[in-house]
Amino acid sequence: MFSPLTTRELTIYGYCMRKLGVFICHCGVILPELWDVKSVAEKVGKIEDVATAPIHLHVFGTGQQIIRRASVKKGLDGIVVACCSPVCMKIPFRKQSV
Repeated sequence: MFSPLTTRELTIYGYCMRKLGVFICHCGVILPELWDVKSVAEKVGKIEDVATAPIHLHVFGTGQQIIRRASVKKGLDGIVVACCSPVCMKIPFRKQSV
């Protein structure tokens, strides 16, 4: 069952992240077969400290540019990327992040 994180759980090294961006990868056909991506985005978006929780088709590709823009535009304190295993997309993600 989904349980929202508390502000205490979002505190890292004494710094409380008050504006989080949670970027959810749709990943074509992989993730929607495993879980309801839209429902996850809706529930995460209701968490108090989450400023944005968009769904992207492929976070490892053009999603990185969207993450950078949203981080600046919304003044995010932290970023969470919800995606498939790094084993699947590690190489494309690293190529895009350079």
